[in-house]
Amino acid sequence: MDDNFLLRFLRIRKFNVPMAQHNLIKYLNFRQSLGHLLFNLDYLEPKVAELINSGYIFASPERDSSGRRVIIYLSDKMDPNKYTKVEMSKAHAIVYETLLEDEETQVMGVTHFADVKALGMSHISLWTPYEMAVVLRIGEQALPMRHKAIHILNFPPAFRYVFEFAVSRVSEKIKNRVMVHDSIKDLHGSLDSKCLPKEYGGTMPLAEMIDLWKQELARSKPNLLALDNMKSLVPIRRRNKIDAMEGSFKKLEID
Repeated sequence: MDDNFLLRFLRIRKFNVPMAQHNLIKYLNFRQSLGHLLFNLDYLEPKVAELINSGYIFASPERDSSGRRVIIYLSDKMDPNKYTKVEMSKAHAIVYETLLEDEETQVMGVTHFADVKALGMSHISLWTPYEMAVVLRIGEQALPMRHKAIHILNFPPAFRYVFEFAVSRVSEKIKNRVMVHDSIKDLHGSLDSKCLPKEYGGTMPLAEMIDLWKQELARSKPNLLALDNMKSLVPIRRRNKIDAMEGSFKKLEID
């Protein structure tokens, strides 16, 4: 572990050493318990590379007005009949871990923008409710990242129950930072257009943003692969508890 890696935990816990230590242990246990989803973060792995090349998830080269990197998610680039939750999870983890290497991002946090117009039941059913709950709740607590704003565009009303389930699993602080927009014009009122691809009213084409992002990934690749060398000595729950959980969002009932 180098200084940069340890600093991200100290910063997220405002340099409270015991709390930072606890956060670090939780992070290591989270990675180990979900190793099938979070190990071998190689952006050149074929299916993961396809997701990255398509623009499913990447970070804009432009920072917003608050100095934050903007993570962009485009649901229409993720074909749930072609990709699994493993490749999906790795693509997400690669973005988060790469951004956390930057000390300015450790301090300023990130903004999220997701166009979910293509969200369908086939996407949702990749995950059981238990898996999604674990990833959302424990992921928020374990990953030393400041989520400062979450912008959602083109939200399908039919999936309101999934949205309600998801926000019920995160902290009140995160819930209050979620904004749902019904148009690109409305989105631009809250998020600088310069951070967005040209296809969403920005100035830089999506393809160019992706190429710049891949350059960042190439620089970070050795560090991301080295994460697998870290181990926690604190006992963790067995991975197969998650894999063996029955149920899916097809059967989910929300009161």
